[in-house]
Parts: sequence; C-alpha cells; structure tokens
Amino acid sequence: MNIKEKSVGFYLGAFSALVMAVMTVVYLVFSIGSNSFNGGILACLLIGIVCFVALFFYKGFGADFLGIVAVGCFTGALVMFLGDSVCDFADFIVKIQLFGNMDNAIPRFTIAVFMLISVLTGIVSCFLKQEKNN
Repeated sequence: MNIKEKSVGFYLGAFSALVMAVMTVVYLVFSIGSNSFNGGILACLLIGIVCFVALFFYKGFGADFLGIVAVGCFTGALVMFLGDSVCDFADFIVKIQLFGNMDNAIPRFTIAVFMLISVLTGIVSCFLKQEKNN
C-alpha cells in the first residue's frame, strides 16, 4: 500500500472509518453510562469499520462492494441509534419527562450528527476512485 498512489476517495473513506471508530467508542461510553446499549448498533459499527479497513488493503474481486457494505452498516447503525433516541428527543422538545430522558438528548444529537457526517463522507468516497491514475 503506497500512500502516494491514493486519491481523494481513499482519504474520504479513511476519514469516514476514523470518525465512525471514534463514534463507536463514544457510543459505548454513552450507552453503557445511560443503560441504553444496543448490540445491533455496535455490530453494525464494527462491521462497517472492518469493511472500510479491508477496502484499504484488499484490491481483489469484489473490493468495490466493501465500501457499499460499510456505508450500509453505518447507515443501519445511525437509523437504529435514532430509533433508540426518539423518546429522549421528544422529552427534550416538549420539556416534559415522559418516556425518555431529556438529559440524554444533547449527547444523542451530537453522536447522531457525527455518524451522519461519517455516512455522507462514506457515500461520497464510494463514488470516487481509491487510487490515482498513472
């Protein structure tokens, strides 16, 4: 793997995987602290990160689909996380404690925004070449 041969698509994919790796740690700390851990979210995040890392090193048959699988996993994790966050967001908006915990809304919103940034950069990286043309 020669870093000088890589193009913008590679760097966007690396950025996406790095942000998601950080968000995985943040999600683990937050969810365990707030008793809202979801194994499906963690599995999607880890599978997506592994797919992007494999995309950096593997260039054989089917390598183009690894980025798509990674983005799909990241999107699934984001959707599941937002689904888990609905009650917290609703309580925060109406300022009445009903089913969620309004104190968790700001951290959940922050995690969701960074996950969305990672998903969008991952999508863009799927449409760009990973290596420069010689």
